[in-house]
Amino acid sequence: MDQRQRQEHRPVPSGYRVRQLTWSTDGTSLAWLAERHDGTGRKVFLVRRGRGQPFVTPRLRSWECADCSTLAFRDNQLVSDGATDPNRPMLWSYPPLGGARRPLPVTGLPSPDECFGPTYCGRLQLLGAAPRGGLTVSYFDSVGNFPGVGSFFQVSRDGEARPIRSFYGSGLGPEVAAASPRRDRLAVPWYQHLSACEEYSNVAIVDQRGGRVERLDPPSRDGNLWMVSAWFDRDGQAYAAFRSEPGCGSDDEYAPDGQRIPRWGETRVYRASNVRWVETREKRPILARDVHASGKTATVVGTPAGEVSGGYHTGTLLAQNAANAEVEVARGVHAFAWQPAS
Repeated sequence: MDQRQRQEHRPVPSGYRVRQLTWSTDGTSLAWLAERHDGTGRKVFLVRRGRGQPFVTPRLRSWECADCSTLAFRDNQLVSDGATDPNRPMLWSYPPLGGARRPLPVTGLPSPDECFGPTYCGRLQLLGAAPRGGLTVSYFDSVGNFPGVGSFFQVSRDGEARPIRSFYGSGLGPEVAAASPRRDRLAVPWYQHLSACEEYSNVAIVDQRGGRVERLDPPSRDGNLWMVSAWFDRDGQAYAAFRSEPGCGSDDEYAPDGQRIPRWGETRVYRASNVRWVETREKRPILARDVHASGKTATVVGTPAGEVSGGYHTGTLLAQNAANAEVEVARGVHAFAWQPAS
């Protein structure tokens, strides 16, 4: 085939990176959100197979979605955010066999209040799948110079929004919310902008069943503090990696475009304990899943992001055998997701 045909059949187009991977509930569909290296030009991809069939020469569907930030399956229906009309709050639904995406209206939301920044006001941001076929979203109901987080809602199968709890701050972080193994909790990144020389980001833990939102106290900091990544281990324990930055000073350096160059310290890993983060001494807190095949058991391990490369957070995938020997599968991983048993 010619160069253009090869380009059309690539799962991830040249110049793009995967921002998020997500599996359907039954493990027969895989979707991902890819974007250009500069964070623009986002596309939604979906591949589907019949139950019991391998992913061999799969039929790949794709859609443009410049404003998408998160994907989630509502059971086996792929949904994204990215709708931009504040007068018609909705999500997008993607047909598994292809064709134009369809609007998924959301009702029961309050009217936006005190909005003088129209870019985000009245918009929904999808955070992830919720129990019983629902979805969890954030609703931007107040906007100043920076998009306000507003409130968290759960959206039922029929599109009715039920409030979880108000949650005000400067805005949601650029990272995708992490889900616990049972999908009963979400780790939602958010940031607080105080001034040009003082800002930090943190994680809110959303209880998807009880509706409680825990806003953990950030680790002690001197200057700026940034959350690199957040995740849950196989037992549902929440972790986050942070790195600090001293903030503005007389020895600041600036890039040619006038942007101040941060002076980041080392990344440190913390464990959520009640309402605070406790620094860990563990060598590698991990996400892990046992894989059974041919009468043997192995563990596939994902290490959470511990560094930022080119604006993308990167982790590592490893395979671990019964003798606890590790084999590196891939490094510089930007997104991964565990396939449910099918």
